[in-house]
Amino acid sequence: MKLTLSILSCLTGLSTLAPMGWAATHEITTKNFHITLLGNGDGPADWMGTRDWSDDQIAAVTTTLNIWDDTFRNTASRKIEATISWGALEEGVLAGSFSNYVEYDGENYNAATSTEVIWKEGEDVVLEEGEMDFRLQFNPVYGFSTGNTTPQNATDFISVLLHEIGHNVGFNSLNDTGTYGEYYTIWDSLITDAQGNHPGDAGFNYQTGVSYTIGSGGLTVYNPFVFAPGSSMSHVDAASDPNALMQYSIGEGIQRRNPSDQEKALLAEMGWVLKDDPTYYASVDGASITDQIDLNFFTSVLVNRNMTIDPGEGATIVLPSLRGDKAEYNVTIHCGESADRQSLQHRHGLHLRRRGHRQ
Repeated sequence: MKLTLSILSCLTGLSTLAPMGWAATHEITTKNFHITLLGNGDGPADWMGTRDWSDDQIAAVTTTLNIWDDTFRNTASRKIEATISWGALEEGVLAGSFSNYVEYDGENYNAATSTEVIWKEGEDVVLEEGEMDFRLQFNPVYGFSTGNTTPQNATDFISVLLHEIGHNVGFNSLNDTGTYGEYYTIWDSLITDAQGNHPGDAGFNYQTGVSYTIGSGGLTVYNPFVFAPGSSMSHVDAASDPNALMQYSIGEGIQRRNPSDQEKALLAEMGWVLKDDPTYYASVDGASITDQIDLNFFTSVLVNRNMTIDPGEGATIVLPSLRGDKAEYNVTIHCGESADRQSLQHRHGLHLRRRGHRQ
């Protein structure tokens, strides 16, 4: 039996149109992902693209996928199939996601995203015609910054996309109405009340506003007094980890471009095998560098795996030898362009639904 999960991310704020200069439908293939960026008029009716993609946005999506690729050692049974598009979302909605869920016989849980099953467990999930492992949409009336630095009045695209994909790798509860039903995720199985009970246990009585721990690393889940469908119980409480990627909101000018140390520990408890030395950076390794070279990166630049540079826009810096055959190189780093655009918070909402029925 297959389940599906509808995920919405929302923000409030003034809308500012994104800049012109867009590319057509584009496919991105990385180690574990095959992503189709749907252009204007492409895709099924419910997820049809309403705008093409800029080169900067395409590069930012690639960077985001590489960050997740660089996080885990798990071997996927196949590539994760997904689409991302700009869509006609409701006013105030920053992004929306649709995830394929399947029944899965886990320890104390019985549902998982197809992304988890394929990548973490190494088992295949056969998609029916037209299905994807997940679909994402972004609202084109809100501007996003894709550059190395994020202006104080803009929202970082890479951080938001990392967060949305993060829900597909396991940061999700199936409590989207204030009660638990028949299905539980591995995330749900790691939630604990003060008496040591977990969702699904006879002694577990969910209440809003109560502090619930998640995992053994000191994290708590976001659980406000007023239940917020899809946000409550499906995010890390910022009070327990201010650096968490999976907080329910992100402010302007903030970058969260990798899971925090506590989140990585939680991912390990979920069964992911994490790399000991993930870079989370673009790398100059393999580049043919003479006396000077111009490089375009959307993240910090990793040099010889033991030094990072994160200069301001247009900065020129002197580095130690990149290959040992010269004492120094002048490397000019050009950050991705970022327009000043208005956006505010994004909020992640989840709505459980059966396959074949959209809400």
